[in-house]
Amino acid sequence: MSYDKETKNLMKKIRLEEQRQSQPELTLPKFAQPTELLTYLKTKPVQNMVSASFLSFFLRRFRIRTSFKLYPVAAALDVTPDILTQFESSSNLPWNLPAADMAKIATGYRLHIDSITMLTTNSYELARVSNRLSDPKRSTQEMAEWLQAVRLELERLRENSLLQ
Repeated sequence: MSYDKETKNLMKKIRLEEQRQSQPELTLPKFAQPTELLTYLKTKPVQNMVSASFLSFFLRRFRIRTSFKLYPVAAALDVTPDILTQFESSSNLPWNLPAADMAKIATGYRLHIDSITMLTTNSYELARVSNRLSDPKRSTQEMAEWLQAVRLELERLRENSLLQ
């Protein structure tokens, strides 16, 4: 399959998913502060499956859907606004960003490592078909190492929360 055809197929999937996601959905209760949202989310199950998307799009959409601005959400997640912006930007490759910060975001948003893996893999595929990867094989290895680091950091965060 040619890159053009792969790109068209991928973009078609994205458009279909964005269209599906623009449909009315269950609204979250209204919260005055992002910390209240994160406390509420902690009562919910971890999301093992998320809609087909890219990591940046998913994270940006999640935050915007809550109606909170970048700075308060970043503070509630214990990441810098710059890091959250980088993760939400489709111009950044997730595996070039700190795994520890991804784990904090995932913990706050209740994302399972399988969901992070799927979203990151989709981000890789988009970067690959759009020729944004100088060395796809090396990027595959870097992505795998990054996902393993995220997994270990998620485990560390979970253990720390159990100790408190």
